[in-house]
Amino acid sequence: MGNDLKLRRWRADDCVLLHAWRNHAGIRRWAGNSDEIEFAAHAGWFERFLADEARFGYILEASAAPVAQIRFDPAELPGCYRISFSAAPGQTGMGYGSQILRLACATAEMQQAASLFIAETMSENIPSQKVFQRNGFIDAGPIMRRQCNMRCWLMSSGRRQVSDHIKLQIKGTGGGYDELSCLLSVTGLADVSDNARIYIFCDAVSSNEKLEGLPVFHLNNSEAKPVLDYVMGAPFALSLPVEFDGFNVAVAQIAAALKHSEISKLLPDH
Repeated sequence: MGNDLKLRRWRADDCVLLHAWRNHAGIRRWAGNSDEIEFAAHAGWFERFLADEARFGYILEASAAPVAQIRFDPAELPGCYRISFSAAPGQTGMGYGSQILRLACATAEMQQAASLFIAETMSENIPSQKVFQRNGFIDAGPIMRRQCNMRCWLMSSGRRQVSDHIKLQIKGTGGGYDELSCLLSVTGLADVSDNARIYIFCDAVSSNEKLEGLPVFHLNNSEAKPVLDYVMGAPFALSLPVEFDGFNVAVAQIAAALKHSEISKLLPDH
């Protein structure tokens, strides 16, 4: 690999190519849905994808030949994007997956659109996990998606920087948020502090503090998956309820959405 690599956006004539890649047995093995997809269904999805300004797809070419693809779909909260990528059939093990991940996340349009990149790999898909680890993604722990055991990986976008770190107060009966605090700190998303003026309440916890005018989020974590069911003072639009794949992912997305809105500039002074 060298200077012959070129990253470009998906275009209409990639539809047939990407359909063939998606239905290849080696790629379907690691897909959340391993069934073959009929071309008509794929073509309809592909047309809608290209027409959606909030979605981004890229092809990596080596010496003008396509060797890998990646796409970014909006996740549950603003500024959060879920990643899916694959090398072309016959091109695995050559580093193209790592190259397209690195190049696509660093594009100006993705740095502008995203504050947080989210990836999910099957628990046994060690090669993909190594790709994310090598490119700065942090292991956010196990999740369940489509009845599959997965691992979630997070990386904060480097572009959305504000003068102060976002600080969160997390209030819950269970406690034990050390792992989450470390995850938020390592990714650069937020710090957990008892002096923070952004609150995340978990389950039935309440507060006697005066919270008017401050961002407040309530996560119902009593079911199989955490659900964001109440928000006050958020600087972005939400359609509630919002279901997440895991508690760590939920809090990370809340922090990323706040960072994306540059919340530290909007909070009143102490």
